[in-house]
Amino acid sequence: MKKLFFTFLCLSLTAIFAAGCASKAASPFNRSGFLEQKNVRTVAPVNETCEYSVSYEKDEKSGYNVDFIVDSETSRLKTSLSVYLSDGSVGESGKSYYLFETDLVINGECSINGDKTAFSDSVKTKVYFEGTGAALKPVLSFRSAKTSALEGDSNDLKLVRYDYDYTVSYDDKNAYVTVTPNDTDQKYAAQGEYTLENVFDGNYIDNELMLFAPRAMSLDNLSTSFKTVDALAKTAHDMKLTYKENGNITFAAKSSVLSENGALFYRTSPKVSTLSLEINSSYSGAAHVLSFAAESEDHEYQRLIKAEYPTTFGVGKFVFLISSSEISF
Repeated sequence: MKKLFFTFLCLSLTAIFAAGCASKAASPFNRSGFLEQKNVRTVAPVNETCEYSVSYEKDEKSGYNVDFIVDSETSRLKTSLSVYLSDGSVGESGKSYYLFETDLVINGECSINGDKTAFSDSVKTKVYFEGTGAALKPVLSFRSAKTSALEGDSNDLKLVRYDYDYTVSYDDKNAYVTVTPNDTDQKYAAQGEYTLENVFDGNYIDNELMLFAPRAMSLDNLSTSFKTVDALAKTAHDMKLTYKENGNITFAAKSSVLSENGALFYRTSPKVSTLSLEINSSYSGAAHVLSFAAESEDHEYQRLIKAEYPTTFGVGKFVFLISSSEISF
């Protein structure tokens, strides 16, 4: 399977879900940390937009002469949360769902042994899903990606381009996937339409909800497992999300602004709960590190503050740090 260096929001990792698990694990979705009233279990009014800066940190000990130079002025991640009243085209007509969207743009250069290649990558995602009372059950998700991949071996690394769309729709049991390649010179493990059966037999989180779902959990001492569909690999991975530590992330004066119902504040040193996200396997590879605002942080609503995503071959990591947020109820 192709290994994308922008594993961010993709999770096309190398492991196969092992069927036949034991008893169903308890649901981790026990609070609506993203709402004013944390005990609300249904879909409630909320409108939020967050933006994140993008940077890259090279691992000098990797043994590879590879570096990514990110254009910080034109690179950013944007996320949004809103409520969608269905007209029947998505989900049940007249029913309200949450809609979580992401828009990622990363521009820059990749240097391999001194040879530089420009890249301009983008990923757009959408996922429609129910409230915490229904365990954030998704009804439809979508991804459109134009990404680059660091591939090869230690003697011959190169940057390869990919361009694809996919949708995943759900009924009460199954996931129905459609993968549409937009390039003609690449082969994908999965393309066209296929079905993955019984994905809701245990805890399940749609891949496009990874940056949101922990906001519906109690973070301290969290340890949970779940399945998620990897559309490109044509499988459902067994994932684990575990608590690592509490700490603080310090911001320069007035460098990160937040707005709540029109009132402005600036982040100084919010407390965060840091989590590790990885495939539940001996061959999981490097974990993704996600730092969410602690439940005690006023005005933050448990939102993602920082994310670290390692590149393939362990040459470094991409870092996403919140620069602004706006929320209203």
